[in-house]
Amino acid sequence: SADTLCAMINHMVCDGTGFKEYLYLLAGLYTQCAGNTDYSTELACGPRDARQLFSRFSLTERLRIFFSDSGLSAQKDLMPYALQGDKANPFFVTLPVSREELTGAHTFAKAHGATLNDLFLTAYMRALSRVTGTGAVIIPCPVDLRKYLPQQHKHGICNLTGNLICSVKIAESEPFEQTLLNLSRQMKRQKASTDCLKPVMTLELACRLLPFRLLRRAFFKAFTIPVVSYTNLGIVDSEQLRFGDTGIDEVCLTGAVKYVPYFQIALSSFNGGSTLSCNLYGTRKDRADIAHFLAEVKQELLLH
Repeated sequence: SADTLCAMINHMVCDGTGFKEYLYLLAGLYTQCAGNTDYSTELACGPRDARQLFSRFSLTERLRIFFSDSGLSAQKDLMPYALQGDKANPFFVTLPVSREELTGAHTFAKAHGATLNDLFLTAYMRALSRVTGTGAVIIPCPVDLRKYLPQQHKHGICNLTGNLICSVKIAESEPFEQTLLNLSRQMKRQKASTDCLKPVMTLELACRLLPFRLLRRAFFKAFTIPVVSYTNLGIVDSEQLRFGDTGIDEVCLTGAVKYVPYFQIALSSFNGGSTLSCNLYGTRKDRADIAHFLAEVKQELLLH
């Protein structure tokens, strides 16, 4: 037998990186208490707002970010994954990718000048194109904006996530390598830019300047919630996530439970392996369809 711990947090509190920081903090406190010592730990009590992202930029650089093209409404047309939905029935579907499988995938990605995240995203977009019959696939890919913070800057547990916009056209007979190359080039170009900071800056300014009633109305006009999305919650550190002498056998971080037509797959990694997951309020058929879809994503991933 084994114990299972389920932890949930609201996205308004923090993003995936912040959630991991919170879990590490809880594990550290537990470990210190279990040792019957006078425990002390460094609490993440720095700033939590988005303004900290812009402190290192000059006024000229901030203006360039503000007037840049961030692709806020890139996913204009609905690209629905046809599911039935059932608001009374939430479920989670997971699919493991073993250490050996992930090692092979990483080797393939590296040989093609791409990241492992590029590889997973390519597999997802190709499977999605096949299932929906859509040749042009547009998906926002979350990016951790903490890289823009000043060096040695201490921040609190917070949400500092932006989006890169991945847009590829996939021909019917296009090889996996070509899709990967197209997507990887896009990702490299966007990662070298600060354009992904524009939505955060715009929202931060709006929150400071507009009363809540106007802000609420303006938000849904200016910002589009993507119907189809993807999130990579990164690697969970097995050394930091320990409760006393008790190690962790398996970890899966996942996203929100979505309502139809919204659809998202999540990826998290632990101890050399990864887990694909998808959560939905849906029917039994939806659950079976999603399980099949995750298997198609994994098949795309491992065929090369």
